[in-house]
Amino acid sequence: MKIKIGLTVLMVLIASILPDLLFASPYVTAAKLAILAAGALLFLMIRALRPLWKLSAVLLTINVAFWVSSLIRHASWWQQLYVDIGFFADVAGSVFVKIIGIVPVAAVMLLVMKNPQNCYLSPGILSIRSGSIVWLGIRGGQIRWGRLAVVSGVLIMIGTVLLSMITTTGFFVPAGFDRLIRNLPLILLLAVVNSFCEGLVFRSAVMGPIRDIFSKLFVTLMPACFFGIAHYQGIPGGFLGAALSGLLGYYMSLSMYETRGFLSGWIIHVMQDIAVFSTLALMGT
Repeated sequence: MKIKIGLTVLMVLIASILPDLLFASPYVTAAKLAILAAGALLFLMIRALRPLWKLSAVLLTINVAFWVSSLIRHASWWQQLYVDIGFFADVAGSVFVKIIGIVPVAAVMLLVMKNPQNCYLSPGILSIRSGSIVWLGIRGGQIRWGRLAVVSGVLIMIGTVLLSMITTTGFFVPAGFDRLIRNLPLILLLAVVNSFCEGLVFRSAVMGPIRDIFSKLFVTLMPACFFGIAHYQGIPGGFLGAALSGLLGYYMSLSMYETRGFLSGWIIHVMQDIAVFSTLALMGT
């Protein structure tokens, strides 16, 4: 079991942007794809490690999708599609290209996991009561996940706005409220699309292949690490941003694990993304 845990952690780290942060080389992407492909084949050939091949196959697909999406995002014809959007042109182009990327990922997940329930592609049951979450002071069986997702999502949204503004502009409050109101419909659309795509890639895709192999704690920690590392360059970024995103990722993964679907995590993530895109509009960056 320790070998399986170690290999799972290794595959997730390789599939993350950690190698890209550590090595400034044009060959990093190719190396990641080669290692993940070799891992999938190796796990298939070794009976004791065979359960891990599904994870490697999905992570490989994610990285191929990332690579193709990056090529599309930087193509002039794609960028021209969003010129008329104005302030959010670059952001919109980056978010909507993710829709193209998640299609093959979802297809591979369904192929190897057989049905949506096995890979957290079904909504789940929001009426399920949450288990004990000691670090939040929540006792098991006290509150349903549907209500908890909304309440915690609102609190996370408020906290994200305050943290993003403080870490970026100090205590100065930017006067971009007109820009925020003007872009509000687009902000809501971007939040819905981005949170769904990231939920599928950073949570469902990682949790599904390992849900029946490891403990609840490990299954929820792996997507948290994957999500946290991905936001090292996010808003807020750096080690603080990565750590907070990892904590948020763990909480959303926990909600998905207990409700057996993606909807609870999506609700929380949508609200957090509304805060992020609203902050971008307020600061004018």
